[in-house]
Amino acid sequence: TRQSIPHSARENPASVTMATVNAIRFLTHVPVPLFGNAGLAASLTMQKAKALPRFAPWILPGTVGGLWFVWPAVDEEWKVEVGISKAPQ
Repeated sequence: TRQSIPHSARENPASVTMATVNAIRFLTHVPVPLFGNAGLAASLTMQKAKALPRFAPWILPGTVGGLWFVWPAVDEEWKVEVGISKAPQ
């Protein structure tokens, strides 16, 4: 809607684009461990996010398999405290 757009952006839509460019340029100067800067980190994240739909069918089997391996290691006291299982008599 027209009211949600800031007044300056209504007059000059190019100012919004310039603001985006300036924000991206600023991110190239923000240091991030392991990546060098936030711009590279964001770029890598966006590239990896494009592959996520390919792995969507594996979410449920992966979760069930992970719980199958982890569940025996969970402490019985914690299970009782959370209310998942009954207290031993």
